[in-house]
Amino acid sequence: MNPDVSDKMLSKTLATVYYTPINEPDNIKTIMVETEKDYELVKGFIVKNTKRRRNPTLEPFQSSGLSEIGVIKKIKEDFPSIKHADIKHLFDTLSIWMYTSAKSKEKYFALLINHDFIFIYHFKPEKSITFKDTEIEEFVKYLDSSTINWFVFLTNKEVLKEYYDIAEEKDSELGSNEEIIYCYEKQATKGFEELVSKEPTYDCRGEIKVRGDYDSDTDLVVETHLEHLSKLKDSLSVSIENSRIEINGLSINIKEIQIDDKKYDCKDKDLIFSHIFYNSLNIAQFISNFDFYLNKYLPAEVTEEMGRIVITKDGSVIKTIDKPNKKFNEKTTLYILGKNQNGLSNNAFLDYIRDSFEKQSTLSLVEISKFNEKYHVLNINDITLFLKFGKLDEATKISETISKLTKNLDGQYNQFYKKFLSLVGLMQIESHIKNKKIANEIYTSSKLAMANLLAELSQQQHSMTLREIDRLGIEFKAGKLANGEGFFDPSPEKFANKLIEKTKSKRLDLIIYLIGINEDTKDFSPVPLSRIRNEFRESVKEKIEMNGFKVDLIESLPLDEEQGILLIVLNK
Repeated sequence: MNPDVSDKMLSKTLATVYYTPINEPDNIKTIMVETEKDYELVKGFIVKNTKRRRNPTLEPFQSSGLSEIGVIKKIKEDFPSIKHADIKHLFDTLSIWMYTSAKSKEKYFALLINHDFIFIYHFKPEKSITFKDTEIEEFVKYLDSSTINWFVFLTNKEVLKEYYDIAEEKDSELGSNEEIIYCYEKQATKGFEELVSKEPTYDCRGEIKVRGDYDSDTDLVVETHLEHLSKLKDSLSVSIENSRIEINGLSINIKEIQIDDKKYDCKDKDLIFSHIFYNSLNIAQFISNFDFYLNKYLPAEVTEEMGRIVITKDGSVIKTIDKPNKKFNEKTTLYILGKNQNGLSNNAFLDYIRDSFEKQSTLSLVEISKFNEKYHVLNINDITLFLKFGKLDEATKISETISKLTKNLDGQYNQFYKKFLSLVGLMQIESHIKNKKIANEIYTSSKLAMANLLAELSQQQHSMTLREIDRLGIEFKAGKLANGEGFFDPSPEKFANKLIEKTKSKRLDLIIYLIGINEDTKDFSPVPLSRIRNEFRESVKEKIEMNGFKVDLIESLPLDEEQGILLIVLNK
């Protein structure tokens, strides 16, 4: 409800109508029914739809899947002072159970509500014309029974009898004051069955539809499971790479590809393949399941663990939901939930990510959230990211730079530096990851993994692993030496000037400084963490960037509770 609606207007409200295109959930229109004449139109519309149905589904509301959508009860209780956010949440939740054509741009949701009932319907509005004075006027028919695909009527038995003649045997089964639902669907679909059932089910038929130009008058459409796309018979093959359908020796140009409810031009190959990868991992099924139980148990606490999501209430675990477990790109795969749910992350899960960065040679990180055009595959050496990126071009540049540096590695120290550069890349890419929760988890875990790798080396008197490698732009500089000397200076201005002068003499564009490791002896001379806090680092960064350099990273890496290494990545 619009916040500026006055109490006086609300007191006159007999019913309220909300409607929105399914693929534009923010475009909700509201009509407040305030006259008996308009209210009779609303009631007449409901009667027209309920009276004529034979053998509809009639069941107690509490035994239906709709009872798991907590916002329905809230909306009913709040009428007429319903919050706009709650209506949007309801429509968003309903859309989870709509597939393919049910979510096309022509389809709408509508909700009619008053003190006695809620009437929700899914429809495709048609246009009509009328004569007005000397003109012909077009209008959209939102209250048109012929365009309804399904509806749900929530009320109690006594009110329902005003709209529908309940059969005697059914009448005896239903309590007089019990809330019941009356459901109708024009053509049976799995999505509507999921919506009104108690447990979620899934339909994975026909996820991809490929449309080709057979001739000027005819299109050829191949619709199949994604997993079957590469297993078609010899007489029929589909090549997304070449934008061709081959059928009985005839080669046909592909003009459009539709996956779920999204249509793509063939030039969007990266996005098409990303969507195919997404579907192959069964992420959508997980998201549907997660939303189903989250709505059921709200308000509740949600904790993310290695392979599952745990929902707790009043300190007790009430539901665990397994994450997808398929491998992405044949690598050990870590799934990270993209929901910004309060309390979702915990230290144990962050430790698991960090541990994976330290120990795994190849790893995939997959964001489990709804798919859109921001989802992309990006590689940081042997670590694959399948996430949503806000600035893909910038993220790609980082990936390419790290890959180029890694190619210059040789000798017995490759593995350490390959892992080290991968972690540098993950920390740099953090600002370009769309989901800030996931970005923070990756950055924090990468930082801790790098700190742990260096802490292990710091236990050696002279590390045989660490080497300055000029062609990589990796520079070691002493931190705080026993005699009080060292490259580090506690003055942000003096320290920044040292870095500026040192960087000017370098021919490479990217320089990675590790302050706290002696360049000659390769042993550690760490800096007190108290000297390299955030205020110090920000001052150094500001001074350097005033001199025309870009500071990609400046971060403290603790070796223990008191001392650490200062990591600085400069771009000339």
